Amino acid sequence: MQEISIRESSRAYLDRLQGFLSNEYAFKVWEITAAPRGFFGETWKVRTDVGCFFVKIDRWKYHQESYRRSLNAVAYMTDQGISHIPAVRRTADGQLSCDFDGGVVATFAYEEGIQTEDYPVKQLFSHLIPIYQLDASRLDLEKESFGTRTLDRFRSLWDAEERPAA
Repeated sequence: MQEISIRESSRAYLDRLQGFLSNEYAFKVWEITAAPRGFFGETWKVRTDVGCFFVKIDRWKYHQESYRRSLNAVAYMTDQGISHIPAVRRTADGQLSCDFDGGVVATFAYEEGIQTEDYPVKQLFSHLIPIYQLDASRLDLEKESFGTRTLDRFRSLWDAEERPAA
């Protein structure tokens, strides 16, 4: 999990983020605190006048387009009644994401708890079954080829100089 940097937790940065979120999402921000969720980028817990949200900011250029496209799938799943995935909150103008300081921002319904890799398999499958039963043919999702493309991409990312620090 990536730590929030000193720059990102500065009062000036948080004030700018607060103003940005208030404008883009049309809610009044009461409090922003770092949230220990996710494996890259910034994750913030944001308390507002209309509820509590997670705000995820992805600054990794390589991943941003994939991140944007994934929000369509998340919105589709929650629209179809999948309730164990936090819903995406749309911006005031109806978008699933917006841009801030070179990062892609998405806001999700807040879910209490911590992120863990220790998940009971039986519970995992009970959550996956309704997802796999959805008709996703209309979604623009990447298809897996089971070739070496993923390994080749991993290797190129590993060698890339602009990759985020681990």
